[in-house]
Amino acid sequence: MVAITGCGTNTETSSRESIADSPARVLGLPYKVMLVGDGVMTDADPGIRAAAESLGPFEVNDQAFWGFAVSKPNWYDWRTKWSQLIGGYDPDAVVALFGVHDTYAHRDIEGSPDPGSAEWQDWYRDQIVDAMNILTEREANVYWFGMLPVGSPVASERIRSNNAIARDVVQFYPTGRYLEPDPVFATDGGTARLVDPISGLALRKYDGVHMCAKGAGILGLSLATAIAGDLGTTVGSSFLAGQWRSDDAFLDQAPENCALSAP
Repeated sequence: MVAITGCGTNTETSSRESIADSPARVLGLPYKVMLVGDGVMTDADPGIRAAAESLGPFEVNDQAFWGFAVSKPNWYDWRTKWSQLIGGYDPDAVVALFGVHDTYAHRDIEGSPDPGSAEWQDWYRDQIVDAMNILTEREANVYWFGMLPVGSPVASERIRSNNAIARDVVQFYPTGRYLEPDPVFATDGGTARLVDPISGLALRKYDGVHMCAKGAGILGLSLATAIAGDLGTTVGSSFLAGQWRSDDAFLDQAPENCALSAP
């Protein structure tokens, strides 16, 4: 059995009260990991799953939902769904990864401001607080990936603003782990880089949003490194060459989406 204690940074914010340190969570095997997010997480699943399973007896439960956004509860009632999942599955860790849907206004949702407005930051912070309250209810470690830049400069700037909010909120929780996006995903101008400059393999699909195997592997290694640090174990990179790279039609064997070499 293993015990994990929280080591998040407690930062005071105006939208919530101080949170007491969580008790240690006693872990059994397999170590249960739940994935939440949207289609970006669905694409990244094979790499994240392979990375987690490379650490030992891990069980990965993918609960990503296409089109998901915390600002779209009418599309996916994440407050109800996540609460049910946490109660029923009781994961040791939750991994969150979201795409672009929190960068534009949802006119059909009452109370949801435009992400470009002054009202957005406080409103969005409250959504992340609600999300973290639910996901940490049973002291699971929450590994929250920062949103990756996309092809649109406007959306990418909003993503950076959203990430600053998420970082502040997630790190406030003792079991919150905010994972910074790898710099390889961004061009010098701050938008999405589609091709890895070293290997020539595609990082992202041509839409500048969804993932290819190279990108999924980078995310997986980042996650595995964070989990290994919490568990006091080591992480390797041999999983990056695994069969998972060709297991899914969205990945590198689909040249119409993920070119095998730089164009």
